[in-house]
Parts: sequence; C-alpha cells; structure tokens
Amino acid sequence: MLSKLKQKFIIINMVLVGIVVLFIFVSLCVMTYRAEKEQTEKTLEAIVMMDKMNGKPEEKFHGAVPNIGGKEELPVTYAFSVAVDREGNITSSNGFGTGMEEEALALAVEYALSVDTEQGDIPDMGLMYIKRSTPFGYMIAFASTDRLANTVRTTAAIAGFACAVSLLIFYFISRFLANIAIKPIETAWQSQKQFVADASHDLKTPLTVILANMGILGAHKEELVESQSKWIESTKEEAMRMRILVDKMLELAKSDDMRERLALCELDVSELTERTLLQFEPVAFEKGLTLEGKIESGIKIYTDEYSFVNLLHILVDNAIKYSEKGGKAEICLKKEKQYVRLSVKNEGQAIAEDDLPHIFERFYRADKARSVGGHGLGLSIAKNHAQNLGGKIFAQSDEQNGTVFTVILKG
Repeated sequence: MLSKLKQKFIIINMVLVGIVVLFIFVSLCVMTYRAEKEQTEKTLEAIVMMDKMNGKPEEKFHGAVPNIGGKEELPVTYAFSVAVDREGNITSSNGFGTGMEEEALALAVEYALSVDTEQGDIPDMGLMYIKRSTPFGYMIAFASTDRLANTVRTTAAIAGFACAVSLLIFYFISRFLANIAIKPIETAWQSQKQFVADASHDLKTPLTVILANMGILGAHKEELVESQSKWIESTKEEAMRMRILVDKMLELAKSDDMRERLALCELDVSELTERTLLQFEPVAFEKGLTLEGKIESGIKIYTDEYSFVNLLHILVDNAIKYSEKGGKAEICLKKEKQYVRLSVKNEGQAIAEDDLPHIFERFYRADKARSVGGHGLGLSIAKNHAQNLGGKIFAQSDEQNGTVFTVILKG
C-alpha cells in the first residue's frame, strides 16, 4: 500500500511538473516564433520604405533578382523587394542575399497581388511578403521563412532537451521527496500494525482463559455454582484484565487526539502534585514503600489539569509498581528559569540499556515489566500527555541511581 502511495505521489508530481514544463516549452517556442516573425516583418517594412523612397518605376525588370553589392545585409537569410505597376508587371527590384529565378518571382508576385491582405505567407514557396500601394502600382517585399523555421526548430530542440533533462532530474527529486514524505507515514503504519498485533496478543490470552472456563462450566452443568466458583472467579479476573486493557487503549486514543481540545489555564501545579501524592500514599504504604515529595510551592503554569494529573498519575503509579519493598519513590517538582521540571524516581531494578530507547513505545515491555503485569501502554500515554502540553519526557536509568522519569514543561 505504501509503495502504491509513493508511486501516486511521484506520478502526481511528475504530471503537475510536466504540465508546467510543457507550458514553458510551448511558450518559449511561440515567443521565439513571434519574435523572429516580427523581426522579419520589420525587415520587410524597412525594405519597402527604402525602395519607395528610391524606387524607379519606369525601369523594366529583366532576369533574376540581383545580388546588389555595397549594401549592408539585412538580418534575414533571403530578402528582396519588387515594384509592380497597375498591370502586375515587375518594373524594378532590389535584393539582398541569394537571387531568385524570374519564373518563381512571377508566381510570388502573382500570389501577393491575388490576395486582399497586405502581408502574409506563401507556404508553398517558403516566403513572407508585405505589399504596399504606391502611386505607380505596388511595392512588394519578400523574405525567406527558412531562418524563422530554423530558429524555431533549434529553439524547440534545445528547449525540448532541457525539458527532458529537467523532468528526469525532477523525477529523482520526486522520488527522494516521496521517500521523505512517506517515511513518517510508513513509521506510523508499522507502529499501527505492531499496535494491532500486540493488542490482539494481549486480548487473546484472557479470551482463551474465559472460553476455557466457560467450556469447563458447560461440561459440568449439574454442579452447583459454589463448587465451580474458582472457574467463575478466574473468568471474572480475565474479564477485568480485558477491561483494563480496553480502558488504556481508549485512553491512549484519547490522548493522541487531545492536543486540539486542551483547556489551558493558569494552575497551581504544586498543589496538584501534592494532592496526587496524597492519593498514592495508601498504595505506597500497602507495598511497604516510602513516598517522598520534594515539591517547590507556588509554581503556576498554563496547562490542562486533566492531562497534567493523568501524566503525574501514570509516572507515580509506575514508580510504585517497579519499586522494591522497603524502597523509596521520590517525586520532585521545581522551577528552572522559563521551565518546570517534574522528576519521578524509583529505586527498583534498572532498565536495561537496550530497552531504554523503546520504553515509550506502545505495548513495549522489558522482561522485568512482564513480571509485574501491565500492558506497556502507560508510558506511551504519558508521552502523549507531555507532548500535548508542549513539553518533553525522557528517562534515565542505572543500577546506582535507579530510574528517573523527567518531564520538562514551559513555565
């Protein structure tokens, strides 16, 4: 699916760029054609005006159009003019460049006189003409369209080559950009597949136990409920496990989509932290732990109460869960310049160095985490809450100092 998406991205880019390149190519050819044609028309106009001033209509024309020396060659390959009387006879000529046979010249003059337009093309002969009326007849200037055609062909060839190279270069650029654009989607897709696989695995175990228990109960229908209580209790426990997992998955989905719906306001996070610690003291006492708070008073920041409290709940619960009996969990909150630092430390077994970069991934659990239960979603939810609040979260762990989760929020 992702490869098809990448191909569509490249195709759409290439089509859009191809349209732009084609437009530039056509525009360049059209502009070149118009510029060359305009230059040729100016040349013809100049010849006509020059010959109207210097023309000798009483002179009869004989033979080919001559190559007149001593004249500066005009900026066309082949240009000349003829004077024609009212009867259509050529009376004089003035030429620059290559000569033209009398029969061909007569046909060109005949065509120019037969049409009503004062300028145009003679396609069969590769000529352009301008016709102007004079007191003695007409003055007609001709120019070859070879230069015009050659210039347009050369321009088209160069522009076509440049466009082809540009499209080829852009194709590789599109592939490179497609890989960059698709990479986050690919990562998210792989994470989603892993999420579904892990969730399915975690749901499969309790479902298997529930179905097995129900099978046993169904096989002993004559037994009293009291005698089957262990199977009923086992079913209840597995159902509760499923409920907890589903609740956490919903919480994770909610935290993913919560940033746009945060209710930010100025809150006393010192008071919120103390209140949360008070709620966890019975849990810590039951486990034989010391819950210590080093909370700087009066710290107020703009934050969302729901996200902040949930973030704190997850980190404190995690610290208690992974602390050893008789140990200590420490929560520290203090202001540092424009930031607020929240640290939650436990003295339990250190997280392995290989596991540390992955602990915020969904369903990721180190071996020691599996021994105390859990689904590997808590820290993922905590990371979402931290990011939603515009902060960041990271963890440090070693055998000497234990494990410390730190959240940095804007003050």
